[in-house]
Amino acid sequence: MEKKLRWRVVGVEDKIERLITSLRSNHEIIPPENTRMIGNLNKWIEALVSIRNSIRNILTNLLPELERKFNSKLESPDMLLAVLFQPSVKNLFLELDTYYSDRTDSPISEAHLFDLMELHEAGKTLALVGDSALDLAVLPYVWESEVGKVGQLSSKRAEYVSNEHLADVCDRWGLFDYRIHFDPKTATKGDINHIKGTLVEAIFGILFLYNGLDAVSRTIPLLR
Repeated sequence: MEKKLRWRVVGVEDKIERLITSLRSNHEIIPPENTRMIGNLNKWIEALVSIRNSIRNILTNLLPELERKFNSKLESPDMLLAVLFQPSVKNLFLELDTYYSDRTDSPISEAHLFDLMELHEAGKTLALVGDSALDLAVLPYVWESEVGKVGQLSSKRAEYVSNEHLADVCDRWGLFDYRIHFDPKTATKGDINHIKGTLVEAIFGILFLYNGLDAVSRTIPLLR
């Protein structure tokens, strides 16, 4: 059934590049006295270039490393990007949507701009899927055949999939530093661990959707 649970999100990097090109072209023809618009364009271009550079780093370094760890292809690189897009990026695309709403030269469709706005929501959903898949996949590793040891299942499961442990896994995999975000550095340790755990769950969500529960089960030893 997981083969039917897919998103058609294609070309995130291409959409970002089109926006950069469009904004730079508009910047060239803005009258110098329109300082407010020039400031906005500079701000948007700088943010988009930062996102583009992060995307290239993810696809060049993180993606092949994860595929090596899992011994499995992550068939949709754009889903990996969705995992790493954080909520703080949405405001950028909201501002761009407002900017292009009164213009006829938008480089991407309104629907595609909306896709970019919602990438972080896709990442949250992938984490939900991954959390559920992990619950099932970890069972063979913690199961006790003796009825008297049933009560130990929860504690043994937590050794694999507790938020604190998944945060440690996130650190081992270096996922946190690949986030695409504009968050200030004021989060508490608890908030950071929650983000880290969610990132790992979302990666397993991708693995489940594109490779099935067996693929998730095979990779449970990576959580030890």
